[in-house]
Amino acid sequence: MDFLTQQFIASAKRIRDEIANVIGRLSSFGSDLKEIKEAAQSIDKTAKATQQAKAPQVEVRALLDIPGPIETKRDAYDDHQQRRDRWRLLVETFTLFAVVGYGYMTIRMWREMISARHQGQQAIKAAQDAAREAQNANLITKESLVAVQRAFVFPSPTNDIPGGPVTAKSQGIVVFIDWNNSGTTPAKWMTFHNIAIWFEDGMPSSFSFPEKWGPIQSHILSPTVIPPKGNIRTHNNIPLPVFTKWMNGGMHVYFYGWARYKDVFNGTPEHLTKFCYEMERVEPPRPISNQPGFSQVGAYLAQCPRNNCYDEQCRER
Repeated sequence: MDFLTQQFIASAKRIRDEIANVIGRLSSFGSDLKEIKEAAQSIDKTAKATQQAKAPQVEVRALLDIPGPIETKRDAYDDHQQRRDRWRLLVETFTLFAVVGYGYMTIRMWREMISARHQGQQAIKAAQDAAREAQNANLITKESLVAVQRAFVFPSPTNDIPGGPVTAKSQGIVVFIDWNNSGTTPAKWMTFHNIAIWFEDGMPSSFSFPEKWGPIQSHILSPTVIPPKGNIRTHNNIPLPVFTKWMNGGMHVYFYGWARYKDVFNGTPEHLTKFCYEMERVEPPRPISNQPGFSQVGAYLAQCPRNNCYDEQCRER
């Protein structure tokens, strides 16, 4: 038997012995497992019995031991966080007060604006009323001033009617009618026209007072001015046959006309005066002592029922 074979046999024996030893241990381990199983079952039964008996719970406290540097860093972080939270709370508190204060001021300003607007409207209304009253007062003052001081032109006939000699050669008589300005201011741009007319049976009711011109009268009316308290005299001719017939009661003689003028006040309309007179005899003709060949007839001019008006009265008719 060589050396390798002997070594192989020795190794195989050692392996056999170790396997047997392992098998023995496994058998012992199986017994131990059986005991462990039985102990576990016993513990399980005991635990169930304990749960059924409602045993008090056991409080377990654990103490965590943190190293010093980590604990210090964490404390510093917490302090920083707390300071930041306090500042945030302070800022938020101030912000809240600012918002509340701003809201209060806004509401107060809004109320003051409403009150100011109402007061402004009342002031505007009062100013408008005052302006209206002042305007009315100025208008009344102006109307009063115009009514008192404006020019007022009206006709003023004379009572005596001078005429030429009442003979066969006489051509007629002349009747004077004055245009008087009773105002304290001038009458400007005045134009006027007088007309003499006669009817045997009196003036017809349908007579419309037309514009008529005598044989020597100009159809162009030149504007003139009557000074305050002044007058302009107009001449109105009556043919002798008409006058003689009038003297005997067989003729009616009339004078009518108009005058247009402006006063000195701005904004006032043009003024208009119309008139109509009928010549009425009072006494027969009598000689004029200092004028040989001339006689004077006592008569007067009475207003006609129509065509006597001024301003608005004339425009309404």
